[in-house]
Amino acid sequence: MVGQGFTISSEGFAVAGAGEGQTLRVRTGQGKLLVGTVRERVVEVRL
Repeated sequence: MVGQGFTISSEGFAVAGAGEGQTLRVRTGQGKLLVGTVRERVVEVRL
């Protein structure tokens, strides 16, 4: 997750495939579903 002045990182599992710049849904180890954008093989979730 990226916010103004900070970054948080964690691991999760992609729900489906996506390419660079595309939207991807990721399920966290706690079962939460996050939606972010693929950037250099990392999913960026903005707050």
